[in-house]
This record gives sequence, structure tokens and C-alpha cells, in this order.
Amino acid sequence: MPDFSSELSLWKKQLGRVPNSVWEQTELESLVLAENGLSEVSEQIGRLKRLRMLDLGHNKLTRLPESLGEIEGLTDFLYKRDIHHKCRVNVQN
Repeated sequence: MPDFSSELSLWKKQLGRVPNSVWEQTELESLVLAENGLSEVSEQIGRLKRLRMLDLGHNKLTRLPESLGEIEGLTDFLYKRDIHHKCRVNVQN
């Protein structure tokens, strides 16, 4: 059985897209996907019901998946488009 942690940082891994194995780690509470050249995030992110912190900073995202709204415990969401435009959103229930 795989050893999963509640935190996963894939910061600056030049992924291009998030591996499907990430969406299988449903116990994640903290996920860092910053600086990966991501142009989209899968709707499967909605499977991460325990997520509290999500960092999507410095990617090429043009939209966020609707399933992100299904993560009720998400309280710290960071999305920085580039060095000139920063937006930090705290989601509250």
C-alpha cells in the first residue's frame, strides 16, 4: 500500500499537466502546484475533499474547474498569475 502524506509540493517541477496520481491522493490537505506551466487543472481536483490549502501560483491557467467549489474545507487558496498580477483568495464557508 502506498505511503501517502497530507501534504504534497510539486513546486517548479515543470509538469505541464498534473499527473492523475495526484487526484487519487484523497487525504491531501495541502497541495502546491505553483510554477509548472499548467494551462488547466482537472475537474478531478474535486475529489480532494480534505484539501485546506491550494497553491496554483505562476501558471498559465485561464479558468479554474467548477469542482473546486465542492471542496468545502478549502480556506487558503493562492493564485498568482504572474509577477505583476497577484490575487490571494481566502474561501470561507
